[in-house]
Amino acid sequence: MLVDMEQEALVFSNDGEVQGACTIPKQPQYILTHLDRGEDAVELRKPPMDEAPPEMLEALKDPMLSKEVKGKPLRGWVFDG
Repeated sequence: MLVDMEQEALVFSNDGEVQGACTIPKQPQYILTHLDRGEDAVELRKPPMDEAPPEMLEALKDPMLSKEVKGKPLRGWVFDG
């Protein structure tokens, strides 16, 4: 997941492949996740934005207009807190 609070947007990916993008309000966010298998893991980091995969940065530019990345369709949602 890539979050940009200045743009009020986030992008989801799974195994490095963009799955969707949405807008979020500029307020504290509470992140929840669900692990499917015992060997699954979650790592929370705050790397520089320039280290993000290009596909995620592209989807982040306008999450509600991002229809596809690398020819694959995305799904966009509006968060209405």
